[in-house]
Amino acid sequence: MSATFEEKYADLLDRLNPVERRAVVRSVTNAIQEGWDPTRSQIELQVRRAAGEMTGDQYRAQVLADVRRNRLAHSAR
Repeated sequence: MSATFEEKYADLLDRLNPVERRAVVRSVTNAIQEGWDPTRSQIELQVRRAAGEMTGDQYRAQVLADVRRNRLAHSAR
């Protein structure tokens, strides 16, 4: 049996208070149920946003940069 994302990324989630953690867990769980397979860096972005370490605009900019980088990497293959 594989670990849940909460177990796999406990070190990241443990930085959050209970309210922040619940928000991230709900968001990620819903996305996983829709087919998302998050990476560690994607979970870390969610955690940083929930902890107030980055603004919504910074979060969106980083997500878009990651998407562009992944597209370039896939197109280079």
